[in-house]
Amino acid sequence: MTSEPTSDMTSAIDETIDRYYEAWTTHDHTLYRTIWTSDATFADPPADDEPPPRGVDEIVAGMDQVWERANSISYDRQGIWRCGSAVAVHVKVTMATPDSTLAIPLIHVFRFRSALIARLEAFLDLDLAEVVSGTRPGWLPAAKCS
Repeated sequence: MTSEPTSDMTSAIDETIDRYYEAWTTHDHTLYRTIWTSDATFADPPADDEPPPRGVDEIVAGMDQVWERANSISYDRQGIWRCGSAVAVHVKVTMATPDSTLAIPLIHVFRFRSALIARLEAFLDLDLAEVVSGTRPGWLPAAKCS
């Protein structure tokens, strides 16, 4: 049985989620580094055949790989679900690249330890990525999950 966090902990978790999305939209490495446990993992998306990045340095390196392709990234939260120290957030990501603008639906599943992210999984189907303008980038792979 999972115990429910206190209202103070729920508020602290909500603040961490807000800071997560703020760090992505502003490309703020300093802020991004403050929201993870030292042994955190980030599977984006989860893969059976490879371990996810572990630790803040590997996770930040993953952020940099995305930002090499993006002029801007924004998030529109569609829904949120809570179960103990786990929180699932459904978002629509809008990513502007030099040649296109994409809208990608995804679900982030956060697991927290002391209001810091201990594990994050991003579930997305890249075949559902909508090309809002421009052309579908060649680097955008087909879906790994369905």
